[in-house]
Amino acid sequence: MESDKVHFDRELKLNAFSRFYRTAPAPVDTFKRMIDSDVQSELNKYTHSDAIRFAAKSFTWESNTGEALPRREDNGIQTFRFQTGIRAYYRVLADKGDTYVLIACHANLHGYHRGDLRFVEVNDKTETLGMKESSIIGKLYPGDVVAVVELAKKKNVPLHPPGVFQVHTDFECFWEVRHMTILTRKQDREVNFAIIEDGTAVVEGFSRSMNVLDDSLSSPLEVNKIYFGYAFIPEKVKMNFSEDFDRKHENLLTALYSKLPTYPHPSGTIFTYAHSEMQTRLFKIGRDAFCKHAYKLYRCQPNKVVETCVRMGAAAAQTIGNNRFDERSFPIQSVQQDDRIVSFAIPNPEKQPTEGRWNNNSRIVLSGTNRKICAIIETVVLENDVHFIRISARIPKDSSRNINFKEDTWIVHQDKSPDMPRIDRGFLSRLEKNSNGSRIIKTLYGGESIELDSSEIDLDASFFFPSDPVIVLNEFQNEYVSKILANVPIVLGNSPFGCGKSMTIVTAAIEIHKQNGRFNGHGKQRQQLLVTQSNNAGVSLVEIARKIDSSQVKIKFLRYISEKNWNVLPDSSRTDLDMPILMRELFVPWAIGTRERTTSLNSLTIGMKQAIVRKVTQDYLYPSQLVGEASRIYDDLNDYDKTTEPSPRTLREAFFIFYEPDIIVSTADSLQGLLSCSGLRLQISSLQIDEASQLPEHTLIYILQKFPHASYGLVGDIKQLPPHCEKELKGLLKDYGIGNTMQRAINELMFPQSNLLYVYRCHPVTTELLSDMFYDGSLIPGVSEFDRNEFMRMRPDIWPNVRFPILVLNQKEEGYKVGTSVANEVEKNHVLRIVSILTREVSGYRLEESDIGVISFYRAQTSLLTEAFRITDVKCGTIDAFQGTEKEVIIVCCTNKKISPFMQLGNRLNVALSRSRQATILIGNVAGLREAKFWETIVWEAQKNNCLIDDAEINGIRDIPIQDSPSPSINLNMEQLRIGPNQPGNNGNYGNGPARTKKRNQQRRQAVVRVENQQEFNPTNYWIQERQPRKMNIENLFR
Repeated sequence: MESDKVHFDRELKLNAFSRFYRTAPAPVDTFKRMIDSDVQSELNKYTHSDAIRFAAKSFTWESNTGEALPRREDNGIQTFRFQTGIRAYYRVLADKGDTYVLIACHANLHGYHRGDLRFVEVNDKTETLGMKESSIIGKLYPGDVVAVVELAKKKNVPLHPPGVFQVHTDFECFWEVRHMTILTRKQDREVNFAIIEDGTAVVEGFSRSMNVLDDSLSSPLEVNKIYFGYAFIPEKVKMNFSEDFDRKHENLLTALYSKLPTYPHPSGTIFTYAHSEMQTRLFKIGRDAFCKHAYKLYRCQPNKVVETCVRMGAAAAQTIGNNRFDERSFPIQSVQQDDRIVSFAIPNPEKQPTEGRWNNNSRIVLSGTNRKICAIIETVVLENDVHFIRISARIPKDSSRNINFKEDTWIVHQDKSPDMPRIDRGFLSRLEKNSNGSRIIKTLYGGESIELDSSEIDLDASFFFPSDPVIVLNEFQNEYVSKILANVPIVLGNSPFGCGKSMTIVTAAIEIHKQNGRFNGHGKQRQQLLVTQSNNAGVSLVEIARKIDSSQVKIKFLRYISEKNWNVLPDSSRTDLDMPILMRELFVPWAIGTRERTTSLNSLTIGMKQAIVRKVTQDYLYPSQLVGEASRIYDDLNDYDKTTEPSPRTLREAFFIFYEPDIIVSTADSLQGLLSCSGLRLQISSLQIDEASQLPEHTLIYILQKFPHASYGLVGDIKQLPPHCEKELKGLLKDYGIGNTMQRAINELMFPQSNLLYVYRCHPVTTELLSDMFYDGSLIPGVSEFDRNEFMRMRPDIWPNVRFPILVLNQKEEGYKVGTSVANEVEKNHVLRIVSILTREVSGYRLEESDIGVISFYRAQTSLLTEAFRITDVKCGTIDAFQGTEKEVIIVCCTNKKISPFMQLGNRLNVALSRSRQATILIGNVAGLREAKFWETIVWEAQKNNCLIDDAEINGIRDIPIQDSPSPSINLNMEQLRIGPNQPGNNGNYGNGPARTKKRNQQRRQAVVRVENQQEFNPTNYWIQERQPRKMNIENLFR
């Protein structure tokens, strides 16, 4: 029989991980991490030699001839803090009913060659320390960590065990556990939970779903009910190989491990539960909590109703989002780099594929030796070899100049989203009863509507934006500003596309600033927050703020964005008022002594000044350039502080003291980071939320309880995109967590409202068409046709009718599936050719690439298009990515032959068709479009106006009109452009518009007169109006 030494040496030699553990690292090179539990301490102390010793010992273990141990009904088990001697650590991966399957915590145990040791079985024969007389079956949960002391052969282990790639969880284990010790568990938690469609539990106060064990004593679980129970919260295994390595080998070890099939971290387990009738009753009372009849009927405590609904809804929204997060790391392969774009492939395993979990706009981290780089995914494309996906990601500017990703081993993983806003129990009870936040929340949950006293508002007031020259607001914008200046907790601004909402919001903020100054006298000015749902909307607000004439108004704007996020933004999403830019502009002059000393400097702590000096010398200046106090502080720093990054939180707090902003622009996602700085002490007087129709309800509640004394303005378009919600979330959990708060508040007249109705973005025909389709005919064109038809006037070679701004191109080729999405190569080629023609100079006129946007309803097609236009300024994106964006010409891609249900949602089509200032080209299968809701109207209008054309046939490109009869002439009367009630494409709710009132018609006529009076007589304009629609030569478009 071979000796233990021979087995040890052989295992050491065959183990793929051994080469990284041959010599002990010096103390300074030892890998270190934070240890926060007994289990983590045990796993941290385990060495590669310990793993090899266990693997070698396995050759001496025989079969277990013992009897099965009896199962006891009691639930008690004994756990221990540590285990010594020969051992290996495993965690419970799956509960098979009569057995458990365990997986090794450290890959060192099996390497690539000992697949038999990766999975082992626990059964009724397993003896567990502290309960030798009874079976452990029925007492372990997925995620439990155990120390296995001895194994027994379950069947004959072959002389050459299978490799690790040949085994999986459904494979019959070679080994069963003979002796083991259960390591310390975290304390069981009392939880309230509800069930979602996949059978897992959304748990109040948690952001990850949990599994629920079948309980024969309880009734079957039902949705829209609340249950009370106890949960086991598993310990997370943070490192998958032993930690006694030189830290320079971390990425190589990660790459080695990443080739193994991986399994997700186990969720918590709810092991006993009962239906909570009281909590369910509160849950179902929900938004009637503060109705007078609810108290009489249910005798409920309304605050508890609200807190239950909000906390469960928030947990549901956060859980669904986190369930999409992929915890795995992968080595990048087949790397290509072009300036700031890095393209690489990662595995797409058949089980747990990466496709669908690694998506556009997701944040990732690329890790090399002693270097980590944040990036944003731009495209994800399935490779020809479907076992891989190809990712293109945008990296920071500085990184693109000094890093070669083809050198070294680089690992990629998804960047964890920032912590979600936490809403604690009792939040509503802690708010002052008559505070604005409390009143708004109570109204949302059935309380009395908040009304505006007409005596507190001057509806005849006229406001202007202080640019040079000034811009006078229209009557609807004035109404919103007047109402938000009144003493009212909240105002809703219902703002359709292109109505100047950004200008209105900034003007309102300026007027509030003036008002605060008058009330405060010479006191310190209170701040305002402008919160957006996207970076695009934030950029729009800042760009308008930059047009303020400082001689008229002294006001400081700031766009709050962390440097980490700012570094990966494209240049088009950056502004001069971004915090990283202003930080440099403030810190550097102070460090070199050119900044005038102010009273704000006296408020800086020594810790803040040290952080500033460290930031400046690491990123902006040489230490020799420092003068005065900054130089003295640098000399006093130790070597460690001079080379390590200062705390971002400390820098933020120092910056706010330095800069003293009046108005802070932030996305809702970044708001949590801003509020985490306890030293900021923000005094928020007003908070306006742009794109408020997309704000999840739990986020709004969080903001309301965070700033209960602020006044609020919610501005958005309820006819466009609602809050994003994953399809798994339904019922009351969706209502309370995501909701559609702004639409509900407008429809139920909860708060004072103001409607912006003049549309300044789109061609008047587009405005009229969308107005009738989605806004009951209430919108008023704020610009003339001549203002929005330059492209069509100057390109008669490709546009058939200068008076109609929507061209439909019939594309018959079917798309192909990419996972759950769809792509279409033929459509992509059409778009490439169209853009080539659009950007051609004709008679001195040409569109710039940056004037063109390409919208697709499918992510896969968006990725295909983005790659095709990689080196251009043409923006490609999904409907969601284009919300808040405008271009001169928009190309809309339908991609698939069949118009799917989500493409027939009015709000999505509304967004797609309202992005262009001048013209829209729609590519789709006309046969399918004619059968689709809303699309049929667009196709009918295009056909009627000679703007419906066919694409190229297989053997050439021909001009094939799809006209049944010659196109009618177009005149200024928009009524002739509308479909009558009996015409094709009409569902009976389109035509003159059910809400077309005399007042609206009068407003439209006034708008036309106003625009015409501002316009000088233009012979060209007159000639165009009289001109007949012209036929289009298809060859010109595709040449």
